[in-house]
Amino acid sequence: MKKYTLLTFLLMIMWSVSYSQYTASLAHRTASPNDTVKVNLNVTGFSNIGSIQFYIQIDPQVLTFQNVTGFPTSNLMVGFISGNTITLIWTNPTPYNFPNGTLLTLNFKYHGLSSPVDFL
Repeated sequence: MKKYTLLTFLLMIMWSVSYSQYTASLAHRTASPNDTVKVNLNVTGFSNIGSIQFYIQIDPQVLTFQNVTGFPTSNLMVGFISGNTITLIWTNPTPYNFPNGTLLTLNFKYHGLSSPVDFL
């Protein structure tokens, strides 16, 4: 019983360490109405990655999505779900090592007021 408990505990630790090594965050920005706002999506630990999928929620009354720039490889698919969720999907048959830092930049037209740009 002790071996089983120890093995389970070690496997849980290994899973939590390997799972927690990946991070993604969106930069905070301020702007004036009618400005173009560039929001960086930053990552760390994205090595040996075969696919990425992000859902990013915006308020279309406050921000109009324009495009994505700076993604380091091809095959990035960008779309919308119900007008307020940006989907970013990338797959590759060969795993890729993304450098730590800015993965891509989301470009918006800012209309005024405030709005979080958050992951779903």
